[in-house]
Amino acid sequence: YDRLYEWHEEPNGQSMEWQNWLHYWALLASSPFANGVAYVQSPNNTLGAVTAVTSPYGGKTITLPVGSSLPLTWEVTGTGIYSKAVKFTSSGIASGTFSVSADGVITALEAGTAKALNIVSTQDSSKKVSVNVTVTAV
Repeated sequence: YDRLYEWHEEPNGQSMEWQNWLHYWALLASSPFANGVAYVQSPNNTLGAVTAVTSPYGGKTITLPVGSSLPLTWEVTGTGIYSKAVKFTSSGIASGTFSVSADGVITALEAGTAKALNIVSTQDSSKKVSVNVTVTAV
């Protein structure tokens, strides 16, 4: 639709002249709205900083019977443009006492004593929150 530019010449036999036709189509648009997104570059080409990883379960012990699941909740806070991604680390995962899915659902696999589950920022591994998980036999 935009940028049609055609020029046609046709002879006019009655007046012995040439008739010229110009077809010019252009799309002009304006908006009363301001820019909704602005991309800026930081002075030193780095991301913002993660200030904390928090969870309502932080510092508490969760007790789950074998075979049950519990979705965890957490929040990553920071300044500037920062990653909210986390990873889960625990000796309980390695020993098979429980598993944690990528979206944070704990599944109790076998009975075991309390193991610390860490929710760690992928951007800054020093920012984390720990939850103790105990799995009991049914």
